[in-house]
Amino acid sequence: MQRGFTLLEIVLVMGILAILASVSFGFYRNFARSIELESTSTTLIADLKSAQAKSMAGTDNRKWGIHIVNGTSDYYELFSTPSTYSDPTASVSETVYLPGSIQFSSPTEGNTRDVLFTKITGAATAASVSLIFQATTRDITIKSVGTIY
Repeated sequence: MQRGFTLLEIVLVMGILAILASVSFGFYRNFARSIELESTSTTLIADLKSAQAKSMAGTDNRKWGIHIVNGTSDYYELFSTPSTYSDPTASVSETVYLPGSIQFSSPTEGNTRDVLFTKITGAATAASVSLIFQATTRDITIKSVGTIY
């Protein structure tokens, strides 16, 4: 009487394990990237709220905002200004580049968008920003009263 596994049984088990591993890896990769999209959008919302808080507090006696650039490298800048981003005395305090797999879909390619908060009230012009990763989109909305979600 022989004990052990036949070569056929071992090959079948290895084939099943290989199929399960490849399917699991695909799910894990998409899950990790969706987490990256959510993390990036959470960071952008936090930076928008930071700019709003700085405007409301009157930090440096200036308005604060976020300048969003959709170009070859998508990024946004936290800035302060007496009037607008294009003012020569505007000052950029931080630049944040999006991870390579995540892009802005709004504003559209080659365009920019400024979200500027007013002093004391924290109100802003209504705007929306969209981040995209493959087919998944995350929209961020800024209401004119200053609500960000």
